Amino acid sequence: MQKKQSCEAIFILSVFICHKGPFYVSEKEIVQNSKSKGPTYIREMNDVRHSVLMSGCAALSSSRLGHVAELDLTDNLLSDWCEVFLLLESFPSLEFLNLSNNMLSEPMDEETEKLFLASSSNRRGRHLHVKKLVLNGNKVDWATAKFLAKRMPTLEQLYLCGNALGDPPEKGLEHPGLTQLFLGCNHITRFEALGRGCPSLRLLLLSECPVTSVPSEASSLFPNLASLNLSTTEVSAWEEVDRLRLLPALSELRLRRCPVLRGLTAHERRTMLIARLPNVRILNGGDVIPDSEREDAERAFIRYRSSFDSA
Repeated sequence: MQKKQSCEAIFILSVFICHKGPFYVSEKEIVQNSKSKGPTYIREMNDVRHSVLMSGCAALSSSRLGHVAELDLTDNLLSDWCEVFLLLESFPSLEFLNLSNNMLSEPMDEETEKLFLASSSNRRGRHLHVKKLVLNGNKVDWATAKFLAKRMPTLEQLYLCGNALGDPPEKGLEHPGLTQLFLGCNHITRFEALGRGCPSLRLLLLSECPVTSVPSEASSLFPNLASLNLSTTEVSAWEEVDRLRLLPALSELRLRRCPVLRGLTAHERRTMLIARLPNVRILNGGDVIPDSEREDAERAFIRYRSSFDSA
């Protein structure tokens, strides 16, 4: 693979495409190597803020890249949403966009929205077709997440880990089709607003967030939630754990390193969780819980409660 090195640092813009052969991109030309097999790669080794902007306007034309479905821009220097929109103009068929660990901390404003609307007009009014958007480690706020989700009607998976997000406000994130939401390593303590705005959620990750409680109205807020990760949270009461039984679709749960489990052995933790949550079929990423183990756990829990009540 040919490499171009700037006089400053080297940054890699890589695009993973389910197509024929690798592309090697320079600022002047695009060359397809049809002899190679396997994943397709587009690489731009230069100052990304310059290269992405110029490529979006010139070299990376939509006519040449209309088939591109996946774009990975992790660990680059993108700092302006206007540049992102210009880039998206060059990838009209994009379904997966990874912008993790860039510098996109500026919130959306009126000027950004005007640019997006102008961009949409240039594309004959079509919406962005992104299904999976990754924004980990950018200090993105809820208003920006809401803005982007609204402009991506086909969005199914949204990654917002490590963005210093606080509790989601009412109507802070609204998307009827969003099924997977990843919010690990944020400052979230309550999450009921997510159910009101995203009723189709099937997977919710809140690990390493200071979540303290489970919504009492969980059954109506999260009717489709099948997988929930509450590991390394601040859940400290068994009453909160018991509320997980209210989730009608919940079948997979991750719950480790929480205050409520302190003082228990690994066997006791697993036994208590299995006995208390008959709806959970997979616990902490293991195999499906066998009927025999569940029966043993329920018997042990009854003995535990009996000894506790008689004490």
